[in-house]
Amino acid sequence: MRVTGRCNTYRRHRYKDFKQKSLRDNIGIVQQEVYLFSGSIYENIVYGKKDASFEDVEKAAKMAGAYDFYYGASDKFDTYREAWN
Repeated sequence: MRVTGRCNTYRRHRYKDFKQKSLRDNIGIVQQEVYLFSGSIYENIVYGKKDASFEDVEKAAKMAGAYDFYYGASDKFDTYREAWN
């Protein structure tokens, strides 16, 4: 099967016209299964964006519906967790 004249687009913009850095800065990955790495809750949340502010971390926790759970932990966002999935 031959396909001609087709181009991958996003909102009418061709992907090949985007700068690679722009794509990498704006594309994220959402895993289907939950996995926490060994480290603090804060470290797990900023895993994908190392320069996130504490306000960004709080916002992400709220958006995930996990803020009350995390904030209620013994050391709040500094609570250490062993890796689990």
